[in-house]
Amino acid sequence: MSKPVLLILGVVLLLMALLASFPGLETVTEPGWHVVMKWIGGIIAVGVALFDKKKA
Repeated sequence: MSKPVLLILGVVLLLMALLASFPGLETVTEPGWHVVMKWIGGIIAVGVALFDKKKA
């Protein structure tokens, strides 16, 4: 997977996790474990995309 695609995927996951973290917004309703997994997956995806030594 290319670095730009991985970066976009990570940012989208983080935005989804952010929206799901505020239950008062009532935009999404998800189990807590699912929100945590989105945070972890998004952070890992962005980290790998930014700190990978290979060229895109």
